[in-house]
Formats: sequence, structure tokens, C-alpha cells
Amino acid sequence: MKYPDADKHFWASMTKSVVRVGGYCLLPFNLEVAMAVLVMSEVVGIIEELV
Repeated sequence: MKYPDADKHFWASMTKSVVRVGGYCLLPFNLEVAMAVLVMSEVVGIIEELV
């Protein structure tokens, strides 16, 4: 059985969190850009589950 790489999972999770916080911070200024950043954070979340 192949176990997930804890270090890669940690860094993917941190990246997702930073991107997500950035997206939420952009909400009052530019809705379209904030939405794109939040979608990117979900893509990073999918990658996080695959590492």
C-alpha cells in the first residue's frame, strides 16, 4: 500500500490556505479576480488530496 507523502500534503495544504485567504481578501475589491483565486484554491485542494 502506498502511503501519502506527509510533507507534500502539508505544503499543498499551506498553499491552498494562503491562496484561499488571498481570495477572501480580494472580495471587497474585485469580485471576478477573487472568484478566480478561490477556484484556484479548490484546484490546489484537489491536488492536495492526490499527493
